Amino acid sequence: MANLDNLYEENQRQQAFVDHQSGMLVALTGPGTGKTYSFLLRIEELTERRNIDSETICYLTFNREIARAFKDDLLLKYRG
Repeated sequence: MANLDNLYEENQRQQAFVDHQSGMLVALTGPGTGKTYSFLLRIEELTERRNIDSETICYLTFNREIARAFKDDLLLKYRG
């Protein structure tokens, strides 16, 4: 499993997350680090540029508040 902390400078990690090509990708970060926005960018990359069916994407979180915020942001982006 790739650890972006070891592979990329801090200002390059979000783009590395978006550009990830294959294998498991885990984001272990604290609050306010841009996880939700990074996931939105990642989903946009997968669905709009790599033609991945959105029904095949699985996003897991262990926090209901984050899950709601992500869902709201996703709906705003694609229905907005």
